[in-house]
Amino acid sequence: NIVWVKLVRDQFGALVNTGLRNRKGLTPIMYAQYLNFTDIVYELQKPFPTFGLKGDVDVYDVNGLTALMLAIISKN
Repeated sequence: NIVWVKLVRDQFGALVNTGLRNRKGLTPIMYAQYLNFTDIVYELQKPFPTFGLKGDVDVYDVNGLTALMLAIISKN
């Protein structure tokens, strides 16, 4: 659900790269649109805060998904 996207936003802030593409070439916003998660698309279009923890938020899992993409998927 959208709580996971908000959690990633709150924890990582501006470190989150919403322009990063998965193996299929989709950005997080494009992926949320593909899944018809309009509330998440709206949330992703808001500016991310400039504070947050340091970490590698662009890291992929074995399926080529970032933490933000996994947060989007968790809506199911």
